[in-house]
Amino acid sequence: MDDLSLGEYLRQGRKEMDLTLEEVSLNTNISKKMLEAMENDSWHEFPSEVFLKHYLKRYTEFVGLDYNEAHLLYLEKVKNNLSQRHTLGYGIKWFIRPSVFEIRPITAVLLAVLILMGAYYIWLLK
Repeated sequence: MDDLSLGEYLRQGRKEMDLTLEEVSLNTNISKKMLEAMENDSWHEFPSEVFLKHYLKRYTEFVGLDYNEAHLLYLEKVKNNLSQRHTLGYGIKWFIRPSVFEIRPITAVLLAVLILMGAYYIWLLK
């Protein structure tokens, strides 16, 4: 198993159970696109590591694979490669959370308009 990638390990387990991707998708509620991404080692397709781990657990449980073994493969072969690139899905840095106080440009514009409207209303009352 050392020479297998995580995707190959998953595909091999599914084929040993004689299951199609459609059957796995129906029974796990994981889209066929995400299942194909898992089996093709296209980990960048996942929006975050949380989704990836959750899907991995559901997939392995359904096809009768050992989740701990799959998770070990994930840690050894996938996460190390991802941490070198520092990205997972949509180019987002998955290990750094954006600031809670980050103000987007549209928010700043709307806030400024609201303040100006309030000032104008107060000026009209005087």
